[in-house]
Amino acid sequence: SCHAEARSDGLTWFLQGNILQTPFLSGRLEGTHPFKWDGQDANLEVSLTSTVKRLGGSGITNRDAKDLQAFLTALPKPRTPTVEEPAAVARGKQLFESSTTGCLNCHDGAMTTDGKRHDLATDLPAVDTPSLIGLAASAPYYHDGSASSLESLLRNNGSIHAMGKTSRLDDAQISDLVAYLETL
Repeated sequence: SCHAEARSDGLTWFLQGNILQTPFLSGRLEGTHPFKWDGQDANLEVSLTSTVKRLGGSGITNRDAKDLQAFLTALPKPRTPTVEEPAAVARGKQLFESSTTGCLNCHDGAMTTDGKRHDLATDLPAVDTPSLIGLAASAPYYHDGSASSLESLLRNNGSIHAMGKTSRLDDAQISDLVAYLETL
């Protein structure tokens, strides 16, 4: 019920003493370990098994976990929204890849993640770097859903403020970066 079509329900939940948003799954799982917002699960099979138990289920068998993993990793990434301004996307990509923003420090490679945990949150010891695949369809943002839109994320209006270097970007640059991020 939380991951219809392997996407996200767009909600945040109070789980194990933390506010956590439902993560987007489709096209984002293969090669993006560790799993969970705090990166506590080393692989997807462990994550699926622990999630069922954490949410009050009695658990799943190893075979069921492997089958579910095979299904989830076979799902395609979501379609990229139609680009209205290709020039804005190109400028946004340049910003994303520049040292001005530092985005590539954590969101690099085919899955746009470094697979590491970073001390950015005040409510978790560390947070896993999520893949940015399907970003346009995965709001709200951050582990706690505190950034309701990509623009609010880039303007530091969420709970995490040590991520990237976007505070000096002007309105046009923010718009260009959003345009690019929506194509991932």
